[in-house]
Amino acid sequence: IAADDVVLEPEPIGEGGFSIVFRGTWNQQGTFGRATRSRRIAAKRSRVGLGAEIQNDMVRELAVKADFPHQNVLIVHGVCEIPGAGIHVITELMAYDLDDVIHQHVRGPLVHQDILHVARDVAAGLAHLHANRIMHRDLKPSNVLVAEGSGIIRCKIADFGISNELTDTLATMTENMGTYAYMAPETLEDGARIGTSADAYAYGVL
Repeated sequence: IAADDVVLEPEPIGEGGFSIVFRGTWNQQGTFGRATRSRRIAAKRSRVGLGAEIQNDMVRELAVKADFPHQNVLIVHGVCEIPGAGIHVITELMAYDLDDVIHQHVRGPLVHQDILHVARDVAAGLAHLHANRIMHRDLKPSNVLVAEGSGIIRCKIADFGISNELTDTLATMTENMGTYAYMAPETLEDGARIGTSADAYAYGVL
């Protein structure tokens, strides 16, 4: 995505250990005589410097994710290199993360029906990723985003920073990655062969 087409707000809307997220607008240029379309977007910037090889790997991984859209997986529009600020991952804009919904009550108290909708949406998104041979490997409430609205709660799985395509249904772990409270016991073993059951374990905890 061309840097000139993206306008970011100066203040971040979220921060993590390795990245920072801004709200912004993507003025998507029209083609074949169509008018320019403005989209509200989120832009995720790495806190650490990325070498050319890592940048290429990231772009390649995002291209894989973009090939498998699903209503319960965050839409990745592309990447944008902003002068002086580096590479940004451009995604659709969501209102909250599930961690804030649960613990900060940003949508009000969760009722039984809300919990069932969350469980359904996350399960559907995870099943879709697994069907396309993608493991998430860091499923937790802060990596589940929630749409704006006071009606039925709608969730999408996000943040594929340490996800991995499956090889023969298993991926060899080269190092412990994830959030310990949500990690299956086998993921803590050196050189463990990790399958989709590790994501299922994290889903159960979530």
